[in-house]
Amino acid sequence: MEKEQQKAIITLENPIKSSKKEHFYAFPQRVPIGALCKIVCPECSFSLVEKTSKIGNYKWVCPHCNTIVGFVVVNPEQVEEQKEQPNQDASIEEPVGSKEESPKPHTKVIDNDNLCNLGELAWGGFFSRKHYPLRVGTIYIGRKDDGEPSDLQLEDSYVSRRSALLEVLSSDKGFLFKLTVKHASNPVYVNSSEISVGNSIYLNYGDVLIFGKTKMTFKKKV
Repeated sequence: MEKEQQKAIITLENPIKSSKKEHFYAFPQRVPIGALCKIVCPECSFSLVEKTSKIGNYKWVCPHCNTIVGFVVVNPEQVEEQKEQPNQDASIEEPVGSKEESPKPHTKVIDNDNLCNLGELAWGGFFSRKHYPLRVGTIYIGRKDDGEPSDLQLEDSYVSRRSALLEVLSSDKGFLFKLTVKHASNPVYVNSSEISVGNSIYLNYGDVLIFGKTKMTFKKKV
């Protein structure tokens, strides 16, 4: 099974450096929607595997050095068309329409030594403190609801069902924590900054998240 998964990962190669913008590159390959692609930063060699979920221009910001990398996500049929025309030049203009926010400079990459201690989300009062330990994979955060349950369910009527997706991502240099807002009748905040629906942000230890009337902290697991 592991070998099959490795074969399914597309490694993007031969990045083209933009002549108009510093620290911006574009990969010439077209990536089929739904594929797992390995993105290697051309400047610091940080790498991460991500799954493409939307057709169009895709912008990836290296969480290690903030270099911007772009490529195009297409239907599988269009990938076959590219194979028939291998000399087609790739555009190196910055992709538009991407909703992913750049990681903040202080975002940390956690060492592999912390595999069993990735951190936790903590909320509640002194006598009713709750903790949710994090693991590699995906975690939905939202209002408690039997019809559309979340992994982390909050007893807060001001929180939307399955409001946000927290991805704990493993890379060759450690772990990253990517929060994407999926639904929000009321704003979702990270460190007092509103994260709009469809937008993503990389979390760092000490970040404060607000869902409805619930305030939680992303922290090291004690």
